[in-house]
Amino acid sequence: MDAHRSQIRPARLAICALLITCSVGCASVNVEAPRRDARDPALIAAEPVRRESVAALIDGLPMTGENIVRRLVAEGEESTIFLVRIGDREEPHRHTRYDITVVLVEGSGSLWLDGRELPMARGDVGHVPRGVPHYFVNSGSVPASAVVVFSPKFIGPDNEPVSP
Repeated sequence: MDAHRSQIRPARLAICALLITCSVGCASVNVEAPRRDARDPALIAAEPVRRESVAALIDGLPMTGENIVRRLVAEGEESTIFLVRIGDREEPHRHTRYDITVVLVEGSGSLWLDGRELPMARGDVGHVPRGVPHYFVNSGSVPASAVVVFSPKFIGPDNEPVSP
C-alpha cells in the first residue's frame, strides 16, 4: 500500500500544479487576452521541451501591494496556463466560457465550489467546471500561488459575480 501511495504522489502534484494555473485565471481582476508570438522566449511552452521552476515563476511575480496578481505562463490552441497569486481572497464568481483546473503550488486555503468548502494545501488540485460559482480564500501567512489552466484557450475575462 505504501508503494502505491508513493507512486500516486507525483501524479497528484502534477495535477495540483495544473489546478493552480486555473485558479490564477479565476481572480476577479480584469486581464486582456494574451497576445504573444509563439516564438516569445518568455513562454514556457514556446519550445517543444522546456521547463521552468515554480519557485522561479513565483519569484518573478511579486505581489507589489496587490491582493491578486497573475502571469501568463503558456498557451496552446486549446488551453492557457497562468500563475496566480492571492494574498487574501477572490470575490465569488463564475466563468461562462472556461473550465479551470487549479494546482496549489505554494500556501494553503479553501477553494469554495458552489457553496462547498474544499480545503487545499500545497500540491492539491481542484477542478472548476464552467458555470460553477467559486472563489479561493487564503488561510496562510504567505500569498497562495497556483498554476491555473483555462480550457478552452483564454480569450479574455468572463468573470460573472455571484453571491457567496
